[in-house]
Amino acid sequence: MTDSQQCIVVIDDDKNIRFLVSSALEEYGYKVQPFEFGLDAIQYIEQNPGAVDLVLTDILMPEITGIKIRKQLSGMVPELPVIGMTALIDDGKLIEKYYAIFEAILIKPFQFSELTDTVSKILTTKHDSAM
Repeated sequence: MTDSQQCIVVIDDDKNIRFLVSSALEEYGYKVQPFEFGLDAIQYIEQNPGAVDLVLTDILMPEITGIKIRKQLSGMVPELPVIGMTALIDDGKLIEKYYAIFEAILIKPFQFSELTDTVSKILTTKHDSAM
């Protein structure tokens, strides 16, 4: 459990996954801003500079992909880490591509411990590199 109020944006078009991921992170002590649509999340991040510590996004969504979200955020806030989530991994080259784009990949279904461990590791790395 964390004492911090680090803010994590969760983007997933599946309301059940969005709810479960957000609830697990809130239970762990994080402040969570959930979004169904990637463009809404990008707008929130743009309007709240410095307020978001990490983004967790589904990779394959109808409106905008997680890869496009990552690219847009890299131009706006290059230091903001982004974790990709996906259920569709059928090819080693695809997963390598994802690892080259995102700080980490969570393959659905994942355990809550995997979620919180990955988030904690990325945020610790971000904090350590900022010092």
